[in-house]
Amino acid sequence: MDPVFTPELEQEIFETASIREQSIIPTLLRVCHRVHDWVEPMLYRVLVISDFDLPALAALRSKSSIFKERAVRHVYIEYDGESAAQELLSEFPGIESLVINGHHTQDLLQVMDALRPSRLNIWVPGTSISRWPAATLSRPLFSRVTHLDLYRDPEPEDDDRQASWEEGWSTLASLPALTHLCLDHSLARDIIRPIVENCISLKVMIAAFWSFHRGEEAAKFAQELPSTVRDLRVVVMTMAEFKEDWERGCKGFLERRRQGDFESLTYLLED
Repeated sequence: MDPVFTPELEQEIFETASIREQSIIPTLLRVCHRVHDWVEPMLYRVLVISDFDLPALAALRSKSSIFKERAVRHVYIEYDGESAAQELLSEFPGIESLVINGHHTQDLLQVMDALRPSRLNIWVPGTSISRWPAATLSRPLFSRVTHLDLYRDPEPEDDDRQASWEEGWSTLASLPALTHLCLDHSLARDIIRPIVENCISLKVMIAAFWSFHRGEEAAKFAQELPSTVRDLRVVVMTMAEFKEDWERGCKGFLERRRQGDFESLTYLLED
């Protein structure tokens, strides 16, 4: 049977279907050779990786470097310092968004410097809360990051070290591509005011509380903000799942506030 559509349109149809409904990819792979070539990369477009998953990725690792660069776009790694995860990450130079859930080592940062993600989520070590930004945010890794999500190492919970704009966090203002910034509330509490004053390219500044059980704390934080910060870009959010897309919920809130659906000094984005 001769194709009904142009090859470009046919490819777009199959790729879009694969992205929207991954469960049909195995069926589409059997349609014909050209569809197989278009659709197979969609199997690996989004990867959630832990050390337990590494053997299951053997099929992907056997592919050519060109295939891996074209296929893998979004990677979430449960990282515990294992070199296997570092080695795997180096095989995916086409990554657009990257989450490192765990303590990152200098070796891992060196691997990540070869990547150019536009979206990055990473832990900030609590023990070096002041030294970390100056030493880390100036790395090549951050040169193209537009969406940056930084959250403080959850251990130890009683760590009361404060982030200081003057002692290192002012590096945020020098990131050339940054437009969307999300900080957990413990970081935002200390530096939210200098951020909105100095990061003039920011479109969104989110202070995040990582559990819906902290709703009252988030509401109090938002109510107290107008005394120090008056900026329409600021949003306070509670998140039950870190992996959820924080920008999707935020964008609609910002537009509705600009249109007058919320008071200009309403900062809390509720459920």
